[in-house]
Amino acid sequence: MTERENLLKVFHRETPAWLPLCSESMLMAGGTFLDMERPHAGSGIDWFGCKWAGQNEMGGIAHPDTLKAPVVTDITKWREQAVLPNLDALDWQAYETMVQKDVLSLSGRMLEQRLEHTIWERLILLMGFENALEALLLEPEACMEYANAMADFRIDLLRRIMSLAQYELITYMDDYCSIAGPLMSLDTWRAIFKEPIRRIGKEIHRLGALFAIHCCGKCEMLVEDFIEIGADVIDPLQTCNNQEMIKKNFGELVVFQGGLNNQAVTQVSYPEESAVRAEMRRAIDTLAPGGGYIIKIQDLSCAKNGLDVKSILIDEYNRYGKNYYV
Repeated sequence: MTERENLLKVFHRETPAWLPLCSESMLMAGGTFLDMERPHAGSGIDWFGCKWAGQNEMGGIAHPDTLKAPVVTDITKWREQAVLPNLDALDWQAYETMVQKDVLSLSGRMLEQRLEHTIWERLILLMGFENALEALLLEPEACMEYANAMADFRIDLLRRIMSLAQYELITYMDDYCSIAGPLMSLDTWRAIFKEPIRRIGKEIHRLGALFAIHCCGKCEMLVEDFIEIGADVIDPLQTCNNQEMIKKNFGELVVFQGGLNNQAVTQVSYPEESAVRAEMRRAIDTLAPGGGYIIKIQDLSCAKNGLDVKSILIDEYNRYGKNYYV
């Protein structure tokens, strides 16, 4: 059985032969469109005109340059102040060559792709965080018009991506929550963002792929909405959420990916090895019973000092988790 075949058992609500590990069971062919979305190392300007600054901390990942003026100063004039990227101007032939080169090394894994900074995060990047929140409150109709236009843009992008290769999993990435809860009222999220995301998810399904929603923070109050608009996967389901309750109430309806406590265990300075191993076991015991769970271990979620946390997590997965269903 290949990694892909085993992973499909998870999505078909069957017990897999082994607990899948994201990095082993999926391949992001052609990398991502992230470098078009924004520069990842050093300063630069992204394809929407937002400015980014480099830094040496936090893995060297670039961040929005808050010392520069925002691209959009008035949400009611966003079409005048911001320009949607011209997808026709991109070198799709070169990208297809890169994708197909990666496809040759698929080796029985599932093909995936990600959409970063989709609707809400792009609004933050265009306007600044406080200005974006203010726009939601004071100009909801303009925000709705923006959100639908951005969904149209993403759907156009999706169709072009799917013409390059038959991706089987598309992840919609947009963080609507902090560790304490949603960054806006649920009524606001449902009025402005829910339907545009539903349209994107519907197009993902029409194109033949699974639809994953990535939302960091405490999103437990949105899980039912995510499922209702068609999500097949919820990622990363951090531990600020009530994982036990979510697994009990929704474990038959959606697949969970992630689940490790990066904020208090795996990414702290000089973590204890015993705590790291215990956290891997806790996540598995909480989310793996009955299937519907994919382990995800990322470099950015692992401490860079004291211990090789990533290697320890993988070792504990191999010792305790991989054969969990045997």
